[in-house]
Amino acid sequence: MKRNSMTRFALPMLLVACAPACHQQLPSVQEEPEVLASLPEGALADDRQLKELGDLGPAPLQVEPARPFSGSSYTIALDVDGGESGLLSSSGDGCGGELDMQVDIPIHLDGVAGAQGPCGFVALVDMEDGTTQRFTTGFEVHATDPEPLPMEVLGGVYSFEPIPEASSVGPSVEEIAGPSSFVNGGSLGWSVAYSSGRPLDAVLVSLAGYPGHYRVPLQNAADEVSLELRFPPDAFAWMSGARLAELDVEIALVDESGGVSPISSEPVEGTPVGSGDVGVAISWSGGADVDLHVTEPSGETIFYGNRESQSGGRLDLDSNPTCDVDGVNAEHIFWPSSDSPGGAYEARVHLYDPCSEAAATGTLTVTTCGGGETQTYPFSLTAASPELTVSFEANCGGTTVSGRIRYEDFAQSSSGLSSTGAYVPARYVTVQAVAVEGEAVVASGSTDRTGRYSLDIPVDDLDAADPRVRIRVVAQASNARVRQRVTRGGDHVYRWLHPDMVDPTEEPNAERSLEVSGGSSGGALNQWDVGVDGFALLHSLGLNLPAITWRWREGSQYGSYAAGDTIYTAGSNSDPDEYDDFVLAHEMGHVAMFLLSESDSPGGAHSPWDRVSPALAWGEGWASYFGSTVLRSGRYIDTRHGGVAVNYSIESLPSSIPLGTRSGNFSGSISEAVVSAVLWDMHDTTNESKDTLSGLNGPHWKVLTGYLGEDTDEYDGGRGAGGRDLMDFLDGWLCHHGDAYNGSDDSKGLRGNVKGIHQVPYDFPDYECS
Repeated sequence: MKRNSMTRFALPMLLVACAPACHQQLPSVQEEPEVLASLPEGALADDRQLKELGDLGPAPLQVEPARPFSGSSYTIALDVDGGESGLLSSSGDGCGGELDMQVDIPIHLDGVAGAQGPCGFVALVDMEDGTTQRFTTGFEVHATDPEPLPMEVLGGVYSFEPIPEASSVGPSVEEIAGPSSFVNGGSLGWSVAYSSGRPLDAVLVSLAGYPGHYRVPLQNAADEVSLELRFPPDAFAWMSGARLAELDVEIALVDESGGVSPISSEPVEGTPVGSGDVGVAISWSGGADVDLHVTEPSGETIFYGNRESQSGGRLDLDSNPTCDVDGVNAEHIFWPSSDSPGGAYEARVHLYDPCSEAAATGTLTVTTCGGGETQTYPFSLTAASPELTVSFEANCGGTTVSGRIRYEDFAQSSSGLSSTGAYVPARYVTVQAVAVEGEAVVASGSTDRTGRYSLDIPVDDLDAADPRVRIRVVAQASNARVRQRVTRGGDHVYRWLHPDMVDPTEEPNAERSLEVSGGSSGGALNQWDVGVDGFALLHSLGLNLPAITWRWREGSQYGSYAAGDTIYTAGSNSDPDEYDDFVLAHEMGHVAMFLLSESDSPGGAHSPWDRVSPALAWGEGWASYFGSTVLRSGRYIDTRHGGVAVNYSIESLPSSIPLGTRSGNFSGSISEAVVSAVLWDMHDTTNESKDTLSGLNGPHWKVLTGYLGEDTDEYDGGRGAGGRDLMDFLDGWLCHHGDAYNGSDDSKGLRGNVKGIHQVPYDFPDYECS
């Protein structure tokens, strides 16, 4: 009988930095909190002075909390000095409804967030001087129960945001070629021909009617771009129940300067097929008769002439027999759960009859152990070369343990952390099945973006005397999505053990879900989750960050900081940072700069309301900009018990933050907040009268890793103060992107941002790369 066990952990059930057999005696083996007498060598900065800022006041248009949970309340406030009235509008599924109304200023409105997705607000404010000012803000809902999608894109990074609007100048999609039908558990290989005046940076893929899109980074793209669309074995569970389901796949292109093409749409039709331990599928273009043969370990072959084997495997989809073209162009063979024999298999794709086609081009997809492992093999079959043969191993245990892993998170606002939390998915975290006796790992996997996991348990490998296992969650992984760990100190990785045991021999398809509360060190999983977002951002840009460590250090007197590849998170009783997402993302920005570029920051005390050395301001400002892009919010919040240590808007800097440089020339000391604001205003949606640029995060990173990187022939020490700084970044921007974004005067473009809004005395030279 299937049993669903959901547990909210109390502290005694938490296994943290524990020896293998000490899970029931945790309180007696926990280490004492660490207290350092000084910062370790290589620490990038000390933020004690920053934490004395307090609340510097709201932005003209501001949402509270900064990131609402699904279905939770939020407030949007509009209060502009010199503003009389305005038009306030909203857009996006995350808003929970549309807003389009004329308002008097000031005004506060209450809303309820949607289930998932972004929410954007725009205010057009009529000022006392007769001008109209534009202000924007928004949030992305922190989804408590995000829906899986029926399609994945190989190498793509998912975002809830829609594909951006097309640019006035950018690439264009010329043709999309590939199969137009799919099966669950199968794949489609497509090629996209395009035209572009600049090299391509990424392909964006979405499904019409479904939230978000995938971004696939490109490196040295040829005349055609290849895409692989994957449809998981349970794809139709997230679609309509019709026999043939139609999806519209939307594709856009992004060039290296941020130009976006118009969307091109391509319809595909799906045919539901069976699923189980092993599945083999083919999909192809054209009307040829292509046959699938799979030989199982016993030597018996399943194909159109032998549709079911003695072991239970069967052919459940046969297409275009003897050139009777049905348009499905797909075939499928599978073994139901618990029926697949273990050992070596061979899949053979055979061009039975070209049916007047010159070639049959498609993809062979092999899924094993319920979709836990997927391999794809492209093919192009002709009369001269009519076959593809692939060998693979499958040793599925015939029983599974599945469930969801979630942790308790808390919303941030100008008044501090929310008093009550919400449970959100622990994404891409490691999940293990461990033997009750000895805690040997018998199966391992990870959660998906919704927090779901499924482990195939090898029953034959279990201890016959006691086959019971328990589910363990480990804050450590090294895979295509994340390379990080969260430790209490040294190599002591955070881990949590489910209290309920499973006997796979008695409960073949068990469910074990787990919710880790804040009192059970859920903050470790919040650090993990911020890291997931950081890695996703970098992957979407084609950047591979080496492994990093989060070290949650209770009792530290220094607050949070970064050193090398490690982030040290403050855990003091008065000012803990484990739930301060912006602080965490800021520190990850330091690590990303250290590992992917170069930093000349001297470190030391810093604060946005003071002008400091250009190199220090650049390091801190870039880190805050990185945090803003990871969290999709131009706002710095650092909470403490009972309130906030820091709260200010990067989008609309408070008047207390000094603009420009102290000396009035481009080598003078400057505020870190000005640095982050210049970068943010180049990337976020247009805002304020002189903020006319957006969507330039990718080009930013090309300057950081190229011009300012370690192995560059272009940067030679800079023109301004010693060390890499904002002026050197702007030189690098002109080097890589020319003057296309400069603007004709100080009211628009890069000039409007740098000089018009932030009063930085940059000279905009006719810069040529060395």
